[in-house]
Amino acid sequence: MGLASTRCWVLWPNKTKSLSDHAVSAYSLNELSSDHLPVKFLIDTGSPVESHKKFLPNWEKYRSHLIRQAEMNPPCGTEDIDAEVERLTAEIITAFNDSGSWRKPINRETTDEINQQVREWNRCKKIWQKTRHPVDKNNLNRAQKYLSKLYRDHNERKTTNLIIGIEPGDDNLWKLVKTYTNERIKMPPIITDSQV
Repeated sequence: MGLASTRCWVLWPNKTKSLSDHAVSAYSLNELSSDHLPVKFLIDTGSPVESHKKFLPNWEKYRSHLIRQAEMNPPCGTEDIDAEVERLTAEIITAFNDSGSWRKPINRETTDEINQQVREWNRCKKIWQKTRHPVDKNNLNRAQKYLSKLYRDHNERKTTNLIIGIEPGDDNLWKLVKTYTNERIKMPPIITDSQV
C-alpha cells in the first residue's frame, strides 16, 4: 500500500499560472497515518543538486576536548558572567567542530517494492504500538518477515550481479576474495589459570 499523492498548482486571481508555477509544483500526501496533510514542493532550478554531506561528531573526542579546555573562573559580576558564558559557548562550538568529520551518506540502492514494504512495516508498527492487539502483532511480524525476505533476495541479486560482472583484466576478483577472506574480528587469547 503506497502513499497516494495529488498534484496541485497554485493559481493566481486571474486563474492563470505564473512563470514561477511552471518550475514549482506541490504534491499533497493523502494516505499518511496522521491527521495533518503534509505538502511536498518540487522546485526545478535547472541546476544539479549538490551532494549532501553529513557531519558525524566523535563524542569521545568532543568530551576530551571539553575536559582539556575546562578552566572555570568563578564569575563575580554580571560582566564576568556574560564573558564566561561567551567563552564557554565558543569552547563548546569549537570542540564540536573539531571533533567530527563530514561524510557522504551511504547510498542504499533498494527497489520500490522494498521501500513500499518498509512503509507498510512502519504503518503496522505504529498500529501495534497504539493497540497492543495480538492480531496487529501478527500483522507486524508478517510484514517484518516479508521485508527480511525482500532484503535477502535483493542482497543475493546484488552479489550475483557483482560476481557475474567480474572480468579477468580487473582487480575486482582480488578485492572480492580479500573482503571474504579477511579476518574481521581478532579474538584475544583466552587467559586461564593453567595456560596463557
